[in-house]
Amino acid sequence: MSKSAIYVCQTPLHVLEASIIANKNRKKYSHQSLVITDKKIPKGINQCLHFYSWDKVIITIPFSSKIYKLFILLFASFRNKFSRINKSLDFYCGNLSSSYTHLQLLNYKPGNIYTFDDGVFNLTLKKNKLVEIRDGKSVKYIKKIFKIDLGLKKLLNLVEAHYTIFKIDFNISLYKKIIYINEELKKLLSSRNIKKIDEVWVIVQPYYEDGIMSLEQQLNIYKYIVKDQGNCDVKLKLHPRNERKLYEQFGVNILDSDLPLELLLMYFQPKKIVGIDSTGLITSKIINNDIEVVSYLINNNNEKKEEFEKYNIKCIIINKENMIPD
Repeated sequence: MSKSAIYVCQTPLHVLEASIIANKNRKKYSHQSLVITDKKIPKGINQCLHFYSWDKVIITIPFSSKIYKLFILLFASFRNKFSRINKSLDFYCGNLSSSYTHLQLLNYKPGNIYTFDDGVFNLTLKKNKLVEIRDGKSVKYIKKIFKIDLGLKKLLNLVEAHYTIFKIDFNISLYKKIIYINEELKKLLSSRNIKKIDEVWVIVQPYYEDGIMSLEQQLNIYKYIVKDQGNCDVKLKLHPRNERKLYEQFGVNILDSDLPLELLLMYFQPKKIVGIDSTGLITSKIINNDIEVVSYLINNNNEKKEEFEKYNIKCIIINKENMIPD
């Protein structure tokens, strides 16, 4: 039986990892497709597409509102109940808890599920943490009406293997099998023409945009981090969901590039990269260990501190309310 694979991605890092896995699997499948789906396709995605010759690339934004999202998911669940499992299709994804991934699972009904890293989330996803995971409203509706369980705990039990760039401890992880691809990522993004620059890059995360903290808290924290760099030449690397005009008040330059951090490091080696427990801090160290990397951690997160220190990343604990180092 000829087998095919589909790779569902939401971020540039997803696409880079999917490219590595697809290359490893090129003899396993007769056809490999890439699906990029989210509420907004992030800048930098297109620049990641050339790392593998995909048989098909699909870019889709299937819903833009919560009501429409629920309608689409319920309709897909109804169709799923009357379709057969496609045993000839393997499904790869980075974010198992995303509604956009759930829609693709319902539409394709694959025979096997594999995952790859979504980010720092995977580092803290351990067996003893499963009890803390709560399903979203759409997952609960689908389970109640159609008896289809798309909850993260259920889906994780179906994952055949997890591909990772991180140093995940298999003994406390919840994956049946772990396949490490950190060396492949380093090789994929290796370059001989790297320009060393005397700059400090501050990676900005969308904490306000994701509802994790207030806008005032986010701006105050990053102003503190910028000030903490002293007289260095500081540049901000904004997240695609950050609003540029909010950060122009900082009095420092903003990196004028849509390239994701991982691709920028193919061309430049800054003096230092800093941020708040960002995945980009770890990928920076994987790609170029010569770069000094510092992670500011909010309110003494010992678990994340241990994980970041595995990569020789210096950690500075700060208080979210007043930005005073502990």
